Amino acid sequence: MDRAAGGPVQGNAPGNYAYQLAFDLTGFDATTAVISGRWSSDNAGLEVRLNGELTGIAFEGNFAAFSPDFEIAGGFVEGTNLLEFVVNNAGDGVNPTGFRAELAGSVQPLPPPGIPPTIARQPDDVVAAPQQAVTLSVTASGSRPFHYQWRLDGAPLAKANGPVFTIASVNANWVGVTTCWCGTTGAPSRAGLRR
Repeated sequence: MDRAAGGPVQGNAPGNYAYQLAFDLTGFDATTAVISGRWSSDNAGLEVRLNGELTGIAFEGNFAAFSPDFEIAGGFVEGTNLLEFVVNNAGDGVNPTGFRAELAGSVQPLPPPGIPPTIARQPDDVVAAPQQAVTLSVTASGSRPFHYQWRLDGAPLAKANGPVFTIASVNANWVGVTTCWCGTTGAPSRAGLRR
């Protein structure tokens, strides 16, 4: 019943609502996780977030039809993850909102102890203009924990000991071959930086 008929109002106030799905990747290699699917909402599907980060996925909102298929292949963490679909409930008053999704996912188990680390995904070569920011990243596989060390022309870089390395402002001092060592026995990953 609606307010005009004197009954209770059913629905939600106008605004944004987040429909959430939490899942646990403990014991799995989060770097291999992939979620694919499609979704629909009433009204606009503003954004999809994974662990608080935007994925770039949105849908104009048409509850009678699904969005194009999407895939999320990064941003997962070991342990609990949170996937959020943010929907805008339009209108001037209380009205229903809705969300619908079809999802599929895959992930590989963590390898057993004793598997030497290797670089599974190499960083891309980068051409950068002076003062431009550059981010290099690698994906490692093997037994945990991983220990990283980024190097420039063989020299270790200070505070560069994770899978992602960012140069805030490129200058001539950064031109060279950047490598990332993973673990004590891993082969280096190489990326060139040219200007």
